Amino acid sequence: MSKRRKKKKPIIGVIAAILIVALLAALCAGLLGTRIYMRHTGEDFLTAFGHTARLGVSYLWNLVSPKGHSVPVNPYKATDYYYRGDLLHCAASEVSRAGIDVSSHQKEINWQEVADAGVEFAIVRVGYRGYTDGNLFPDSMAKENLDGALAAGLDVGVYFFSQATSEAEAIEEAQFVLAAIEGYELRYPVYYDWEGIIEEARTDDVTGEEMTAFAGAFCEEIEAAGYRAGVYFNQSYGYNSFDLHELRDYEFWLAEYADTQSFAYEVRMWQYDCEATLPGIETTIDLNLCYYDYLKEEEPQDDGATQEE
Repeated sequence: MSKRRKKKKPIIGVIAAILIVALLAALCAGLLGTRIYMRHTGEDFLTAFGHTARLGVSYLWNLVSPKGHSVPVNPYKATDYYYRGDLLHCAASEVSRAGIDVSSHQKEINWQEVADAGVEFAIVRVGYRGYTDGNLFPDSMAKENLDGALAAGLDVGVYFFSQATSEAEAIEEAQFVLAAIEGYELRYPVYYDWEGIIEEARTDDVTGEEMTAFAGAFCEEIEAAGYRAGVYFNQSYGYNSFDLHELRDYEFWLAEYADTQSFAYEVRMWQYDCEATLPGIETTIDLNLCYYDYLKEEEPQDDGATQEE
């Protein structure tokens, strides 16, 4: 007597069930994201839902993008972070180095006290563009901060506060930075910091597409001179303004003020506090966590070859 074969479920039915479950999960995630967005921004439901849906589609598209065209996703969990004294660290990163970023706003700094407090690097503002007339200005404390940080044994990088309204202006800003850092050994990147201004500014009508183009022009000019270049942004700019796919070959520096970092994509520098206090600095200070070993790149590579005398 022959055994009766069990009927197999049609594969189309299985696929349909998976798709339905996935759509329901996406809808629930979208509604949760919409609620959070409405609470933080005060936007109406339709605006908030459209914003959340756009971010979700962008994230999924990034995950399925061909290798080399996607932006790496954030590999860190909330449980990876811990404090060593007053400075935040990450147990799961390649390195975990504590740093600060400074400008003339911090006034005179006792750099040895800063180093003794556990700070290992500093990102120094070297200049900025005015948001009304568009003129370029050097940071009045740039040289003193660079010299002081280096003398105390800290590694340094720099940033420029941009208010560019064209790629030509962004390139001009890069050239300004290159002149300012001539003769200095930078072990950290040169960052492009474009931010919106609350008051009326010449940059009010700049679009996200233009911001991305300006950042790319600045970074290309910096890297052509032999330095590493990067872009500074907060979560809103990272999601809604800058096209990170276009800028994926440069370094990302995120501003998110919290004890754990929740940005969807991987960054190599995170500014996690903007109101900290440290020995040696009279004002409040920004604290940063670096996940990447920039110093390792400078170590000579042993190719295994031996030299005969």
